[in-house]
This record gives sequence, structure tokens and C-alpha cells, in this order.
Amino acid sequence: MRLGLSQWSVRQWFRAGEMDVEGFLKYARDLGCEGVELLDHFWKDEDEKRRTPELLEKMSLVHSSYSLSNDFAHDDPAKRQEQQDYMRVGIDDVAMLGATVSRVFGGSPKEGMSYDKARKHIIEGLTNSSAYAAEKGVVLALENHGRLCGRADQVLDLITSVGSRSFRANPDLANFTGVSDDPVEATKKLAEYTVHVHAKDILIVPPAQVTRDERTRPDGTALRGCALGEGSVDLAACFQELRKAGFDGFLSIEYEGREDPTTGVPKSVDHVRKLLKR
Repeated sequence: MRLGLSQWSVRQWFRAGEMDVEGFLKYARDLGCEGVELLDHFWKDEDEKRRTPELLEKMSLVHSSYSLSNDFAHDDPAKRQEQQDYMRVGIDDVAMLGATVSRVFGGSPKEGMSYDKARKHIIEGLTNSSAYAAEKGVVLALENHGRLCGRADQVLDLITSVGSRSFRANPDLANFTGVSDDPVEATKKLAEYTVHVHAKDILIVPPAQVTRDERTRPDGTALRGCALGEGSVDLAACFQELRKAGFDGFLSIEYEGREDPTTGVPKSVDHVRKLLKR
């Protein structure tokens, strides 16, 4: 398996205007990462996007995934068509940027919108998008994201229903915790369909240590982002399940801790590197 870094790990720096894409590529390279995951909402302008393939080649970095943030969980056909159009443009960008994988979503929860109700809309949207992706040599990789499509069995249901080799899985190892899905067992379920991974950790905070700004769960605990290796996810066991299935792609580090990325990201990279050497 290969070590990568998601642009999301340093989102604060992009939002503050303290980093651009070229700076991020240099940062990832200097940390010893082989690849990077870019997101579609951090571009300064179209020129920066167009220059990125040359920068990736210059720095000998692989573009492991270009992440899109679609949402097909809409009753309104017009909104679903907007999302379909968004995906076509995004998939064109994936190909232009030299990536062969694109992280995608199913949809976001809305009032009165259950998984069962949203399912047909999500399958329709992802089926159409996967067909277009196949024409462009791109594989869409569904992330277990949020409470609507966050469980491994839901991701598996969507993958088998779409039924395309251009539609696979991008398990986020920490997100499973948020929907009470065991990360190791969930990874095992999706391993054979996995083409890209978000390596992330999260800490289950006991009730006595929950702070005012944290949302509690029914049992009084809360979930808190942290550096990889400092949380509750058994990353080593998840990696082992991926190895058993023959996965040899990118583990894209997605750091979401409270600690400043200046220290949190390097710690996370070092931890994953150590696990890969086992």
C-alpha cells in the first residue's frame, strides 16, 4: 500500500489563504508522501487547476484521487439534474488532472429523507455518473460519509446495485465510528471493492471529558478528531483486512484533529508509515 495525503488535512491553511495547491504539493512531497488527494473546492482559479498536472509530474507525485462532493438525495428532479451536470464537469476535471479515481458521495440527510427513500435517486445518479466515468477511464469511489450512506452495508448495497466496475469504494476508516459500524469489520466488508482509502482516526471521548462544543451521542460519549494513532480506530487491523483482499493502492491521510496541522499532520504521516513497515 502507498502513502498519500489529502488536501482536506490542511483545509484551515487554504481557507485562510496561507497555502495554494503548489505549496500543498511541496508540503506532501517533503513529508515523504507518494501521492496527494485534491478536492474540487480549493482552487484559486482555473489557471491554477490547469497548471497542476505539470506540477504533479515535476514533483513526482501521483494524483491518487480527485474528490467531488455530489448529493443525489433530492426529491426534486431539477436538483438531481444539477448534480448530474456537476458530476460530468467534475469527471472531465478528474481526467484532465491525471487522476483515475474520484471520491464521491451518495447524498446528505434531509428532513424526511431516509436511506430507503433516497436510495433510488442515489442509484440513478451514480449509475449515470459511472457510465460517463467509464468513458473517461475514471473509477468513482464511494465514501461512507454522513448518516445517510455511512454504513458499510449501505455502501455495499449501492455498489452492487449500480453494478459497474467504474464504481467502487473509498472507505473512510474513522467515519464508520460515527454510525456505530465497527471500522475493522466494515473495512473487511468493503475490502474487495476498495480502490482508495481515507486513513483517519477518531477518539471516543468518555462523558466526563466531553466539552461544551462537542455533540454527545445517546450513551453520553462524543467523537473527536485526532492525529492518526491517538484515537479509537484499530488502523493496523483495518490495513490488514485491506492487505488480505489484495489492496495495494493509496492510504490517503485525512487529518481532522484539533491539534494544529503543523504538528498533527506529520505525526499522522509518521504513524501510517510505521504501520506500513510492519
